Amino acid sequence: MVRFYGFSDGDLVNMDMATFSEYSTAMEIIEARETLVLTNVDAFPKLKEQARSKYLNGLNKTAYPTRDSDRVVTTEELAKILQQGS
Repeated sequence: MVRFYGFSDGDLVNMDMATFSEYSTAMEIIEARETLVLTNVDAFPKLKEQARSKYLNGLNKTAYPTRDSDRVVTTEELAKILQQGS
């Protein structure tokens, strides 16, 4: 937590669990967003498209937990959704 907030060991020892949990969750979001910035799809040449998408989707879900409805649906995903409704 020092990297993100500059807390000392004493600050952490005296922090209640609810506050610690909030800071911890925020750190996960920040780290996921940083990783997304640093991650380049071309950096995964040996990963299959499905594995690459799964990894990046997981990062996106962590980085933007409230934006799931803003996710772009691929043509293939839309076709599957429409077929399930039939």
